[in-house]
Order: sequence, then C-alpha cells, then structure tokens
Amino acid sequence: MIKQSQDGKIISPAAGTVIAVEIKESLFSKVFIGQDAIITGGTLGTEKVKARVVRMDPVAHNQSGNGQDKVATITVYLSTDAPAQKLIPGVNVDVDLIDQRALLAIQIPYDAVSHNQQGESFVWKVTEDKAHLAKVETGIKDERNIEIKSGLQQGDTVILSPSEELQEGQPVRITPQPSSN
Repeated sequence: MIKQSQDGKIISPAAGTVIAVEIKESLFSKVFIGQDAIITGGTLGTEKVKARVVRMDPVAHNQSGNGQDKVATITVYLSTDAPAQKLIPGVNVDVDLIDQRALLAIQIPYDAVSHNQQGESFVWKVTEDKAHLAKVETGIKDERNIEIKSGLQQGDTVILSPSEELQEGQPVRITPQPSSN
C-alpha cells in the first residue's frame, strides 16, 4: 500500500469528525473524493483511525516562501466516524492517504533501491543472513516509499542505503528498524 503522509488538523469535534489537510501540488493528481486514509498521532496515542476524503477545495493557495520555495497547496477535508473524545479540535494529526490503486502492491523504503549503470533498478535482499542482488521493476512512489511490481515477494527483507562495497553472498546482520507509527 502506497501512502502519502501529510499533516492534518482536526476542525470539528462531533461524530463525523472533519480533518483538514493541506496537500502539496505534487500530490494533487493522487488525491480523490472517497479516498481512504489513516489518522494517527496527536491525542490518539498509538491508535489508528480510518477516515475518507469527503471534499477538496476547488482552488489552490500558495504557501509562504520565496521564488522556487513557494508551493501551491489545496485543502482536502476528511471525515471519520471515530469517537470524538480523542479527536480534539485544533490538534495536529498525521494523515496517511492511501493510494487505492496500489493496495496489494509491495512497497519498500525508497532508500533500499539502487540503480546500475544501465539504469536498471535493483535491491539487496537478505536470504539466510546473506546479501543477494535482486533486479526489481518499480512503480509509483511517494516521499518515502516505492512500489515494487516485480523482483520481490511479500515478506522479503531488503537492505536500506546499502554500501557500495556490499558483495553478492556477503554475510549480513539484520537490525530491526524502529516503527514509523
């Protein structure tokens, strides 16, 4: 599942809570009415709340910045039926917009993918505590993750930011990554 993480703000405390999110112009084409999202952070602690895009402003606004730093955004509104006790108006939350087209896709951190001189994409995957080069076909990406269309299977372990000195069959030790949720 490809997610586009954004910062949101709770603006309505009642059932059918509304959350406003400013979406960067690079993501405009990936957001649509009815799109699912996951809300985390703020007063929710470790709880995750499902939400859905219910409205999008028809006009973009320019965020502050100079020249090339200016970024156009559009306000997107999400609704959730979550209990209002934990969703306090004005509190910032994290919003992960889920790209419905990639729900069944394998996704890995962008830092795990390398390219050879021919421009082919590959990853180093770990099998029986050894590094093995695997050619992959990539798909859509967001700011952190990239879809893998072929070359990996669900559950494969990949090496993040591999060293250029890494060699085929080299023994490796797996260090768990902290959870981002």
